[in-house]
Amino acid sequence: MMKSRAIGAGVAVAAASALAFVLVHVATKPEISVAATLPRGYSDTVFRAEPSQSALPISIGQYEQVNTQRSRNEKSWSGKLDESSDLFAFVQSAAPAALRGDGAAQFAISEALRLCEGVASLYRAAVAPEDVWSRHPGMTAGLLDSMQKDYALCHRFVSANPFVGLPVEAQSRDAGDWLDLAAADGYPAAEARKAYELMLVAIRAPAAAESQGTDATTREASDLLGRAMKAGGAEAWWFAGLALLAADFDPTAKERGASLVLLACRSGFDCGPLNWRNLLVRCNRLGDPDCPPDATVPYYLEREVGGDVYARAYALAENLTRDIGEHHAPMIDVSISATR
Repeated sequence: MMKSRAIGAGVAVAAASALAFVLVHVATKPEISVAATLPRGYSDTVFRAEPSQSALPISIGQYEQVNTQRSRNEKSWSGKLDESSDLFAFVQSAAPAALRGDGAAQFAISEALRLCEGVASLYRAAVAPEDVWSRHPGMTAGLLDSMQKDYALCHRFVSANPFVGLPVEAQSRDAGDWLDLAAADGYPAAEARKAYELMLVAIRAPAAAESQGTDATTREASDLLGRAMKAGGAEAWWFAGLALLAADFDPTAKERGASLVLLACRSGFDCGPLNWRNLLVRCNRLGDPDCPPDATVPYYLEREVGGDVYARAYALAENLTRDIGEHHAPMIDVSISATR
């Protein structure tokens, strides 16, 4: 089984360059598929976990109203992002809405830039992309394929700025800046994404340095997750799940995190192997025989959290999915203990 921080390590990929990080650090990251099946040996038994006192009881009227309003924009920009074959053109098309304060557009731009800023950095000094690929003869065919696809999505960023012609302050914004704007707008997925990044700051802190700063980071992440869950949505559940999975010092977080990742997959987040955004949770170790190219998220997620935890998380995701389908407000506990 992978070490418990395998999923958490993925944020370093997103922040600098998924590809550059993989090549330099040889990171291990799991991947998600649309079909979430119970691990072999487990029956499809309904498991209903009692919510803790910090779970979020949301009135169904409030939940449906906020979720309906948010989901229209989320589907619009997230769908366009997932379908785009040219992220440079996508960023240009989303920029006007983002400048008008549309949090969904701001978040989509930040996601595109997370990949493409790293790709641009990786290829900027190369005469041709093949020069980069040839430096790593030991990489798997799957990883080479990922690199080639990412280059195709982002190659225009190597020599151009998609924000040319916009106000000066917009021209210099990076992925983190756009994420901050989206979170400040109250966009749920952005709040959950920021919580995930904060958790990676917390787990990188030395164990002996259980300072007020680390506790404050964890509390801030919990607050962001609480706000994000009030509206929910597939992207918010995805990043909330990753945040909880990263909190390896909280023994209760794995099960809840895995259930939210599975809930996101069931709710419209593209969890298939062809979605470039799954670099956050994809196994990319060079030449690793335990990273089969056709493996799906249940394989990697079960390997990450263990069979017992995965089975309970699967059943909890079933319950959350049913609650939402029956128009019941889901009870989602996203609290994180700061005690190590």
